[in-house]
Amino acid sequence: MIKRWLTYENAVLGMLSLTFGLVFFDRMALTFLLPQVVPELGLSDTQVGLLGAAVGLCWAISGYGFGALADRSGARKRILVAMVIGFSLCTFFTGAAAGFLALLLVRALMGLTEGPVLPIAQSIMAEESSPKRLGFNMGVLQNASGTLLAGLVAPVLMVALAERFGWRQSMYIVAVPGLIMALVLALFLRARRAPGPQAAAAAATPPSRLTVRQLLGYRNIWLGVLIASTQMAWLMMVLLFAPLYLVRNRGMAPPDMGFVMAMLGLGALLWGLVVPALSDRFGRKPVYVAFTFLAAGLPLVLVHFNGPVGWFAAAVFCTHLAAGSAAIPISIVPAESVPRHAVASAVGLIMGIAEIIGGVIAPVLAGAAADRWGPAMPFYIGAGAAALSAALALFLIETAPSQRGRTAGAAVALNPAIANEKAL
Repeated sequence: MIKRWLTYENAVLGMLSLTFGLVFFDRMALTFLLPQVVPELGLSDTQVGLLGAAVGLCWAISGYGFGALADRSGARKRILVAMVIGFSLCTFFTGAAAGFLALLLVRALMGLTEGPVLPIAQSIMAEESSPKRLGFNMGVLQNASGTLLAGLVAPVLMVALAERFGWRQSMYIVAVPGLIMALVLALFLRARRAPGPQAAAAAATPPSRLTVRQLLGYRNIWLGVLIASTQMAWLMMVLLFAPLYLVRNRGMAPPDMGFVMAMLGLGALLWGLVVPALSDRFGRKPVYVAFTFLAAGLPLVLVHFNGPVGWFAAAVFCTHLAAGSAAIPISIVPAESVPRHAVASAVGLIMGIAEIIGGVIAPVLAGAAADRWGPAMPFYIGAGAAALSAALALFLIETAPSQRGRTAGAAVALNPAIANEKAL
C-alpha cells in the first residue's frame, strides 16, 4: 500500500502543492496583520484595497508572460525556482516597509514573482498526471496546501507571531520556508522540456505557441476568464476585507478573528479535496455551478450572522464552498481544452485576467465603496460575484473524461478547429 503511493507523480504533486501553498500563505500573511498594520501606517480602506490590487495586477502580468515563456522555452523548472526565491525575499522586505508607498512597491514585486508559479506548476502537473487523476491532482495542487497554509495555518500563526514579536518580525520569520522550498525543487524536480507523449515529435518540430487571440478562440477559455474573474472577486472580498471587518466593525478579539479565518481555511481545504474529485466523476460544469452558487452565502454570513464564535466559525466553514471549485475554470478545464504545450499559457491567461478584474479592479472599487457607503459593501459585492460566476458556468462545454461520451460538446472542447469555429 505504501509502495503504491511512493510514485514520482505523487512526489511532484506534493512538491508543487506545497510550493503554491507557500505562495498563497505569503500573499495572505499581511492580510491577517492588518489590524496592526493599518493603525501603525495610517492606512485607509482605499489604500488597503490598493495593496491587494498591486499584488493582483502584477500577478496577472507575470502569470501569463512567464507562463508563455515557460511553454516556449521549456525552462519551467528554472523559472519556477527563481520565482519561489523572489517571492520569499519580497515577504521579508514587506516587514521592512516604512510607509504605504514602500509597502505598495514591495507587494507589487511580490505579485510579479508569485504570478507565474501556478501556471507553470499546473503545466508540469498536467504532464505528470495520469488521465483519471488529472482533476484531482490539479485541484489538490491549487487548493490543498494553499488553503491549509493560507486559510488554516496563517490566521492563527500570524496573529500569534504578531502578538509575540510584532508584525514586522513575523514577516521576516515566514519568509524562510519559501527559500527552503526553492532548494527542494532545485534538487528533486525533474527538468523535462517537452510535453509527455509528444516529446519525440517536439524534439524535431517544436509546437507553435498559441497567441492570446487563438487561446480566446476556445469557448472554454474565454468563458473561463469571465467565470474565474467573478469568482476571484468573491474570494478577494472575503480574504482581503474580512479580518479587518471582523475586528474593527464586529468587535471580535484578534484571536477570535484568527479562529474564524482558520475555519474558513479548513473549509477550503476540505472542499478543495472533495470538489475536484467530484468533478472527475460527475462533470466539471454541474459541480462548479452547484458549489459556487451556494458559496454566495459566505459574504452574507460574515455581515449578518449573530451568535457565539463557535457557531460563527461553523457557518463560515460550511459556506466556503467555492474555494474548492476554483481550480475547475482556472486549471482543470483549460488543461482539458487546449493542447498540452499551451497549458501554462492558457492557465496564465485566465488567471491573469481574473487577477486584473477580480484581484485589482474589484478590491479598489470595493474599498472605495466601503469608505463611501459602509464597511459591509465589499461583502455584498462578493455575494453577487459568486452568483454571477455560477450562472456563467452554465455555458461551459463539459470536458471531464467521465462525461465525454455523454455530451456532444466534448468534441468541440477537445478539437481546436471546431472550438474556434463555435466560439465566434
